[in-house]
Amino acid sequence: MTVPKEQVFGDAETFKRAANERTRESRQDAERRGKDLSRNKARWCVSYLHVVLSPANRAALTDEDFGRLLMPWIRDAAGRELPYFAVVHREEPGREHLHLALVRDKFEAGELRTLKDHTDALAMSLEMENELEQETLQMEEREYGLELEWTW
Repeated sequence: MTVPKEQVFGDAETFKRAANERTRESRQDAERRGKDLSRNKARWCVSYLHVVLSPANRAALTDEDFGRLLMPWIRDAAGRELPYFAVVHREEPGREHLHLALVRDKFEAGELRTLKDHTDALAMSLEMENELEQETLQMEEREYGLELEWTW
């Protein structure tokens, strides 16, 4: 299945290169330290994280809104953008969500809680922003319609 361009964020090739390089470095480091990775059931986990963003009001969010939601997740502590790739899934109404693959270490518990809270708050403000924009457009259409009626 092909995903529409507006539902894809990040650069898949850059993400893959960075994840593969991180895997290679981790394996080399483990080898230097004499660590046996053959028993590690999720060897790829050292390369990237997979996060699903699914705010409560997800049905009211546009693809662009989901893109704005992921911005805090893709930055390191210094504010630099990390290699990532993300896709919005809209298979079922009301179950919309965004999959984010991100090259980085695990989130600390406090950092994860902060990001989740920020995402929920941002999702709510984006929904309100969208509603306000719709109301403004409807008002402008009504005003324009009234103006046309008066010109007849």
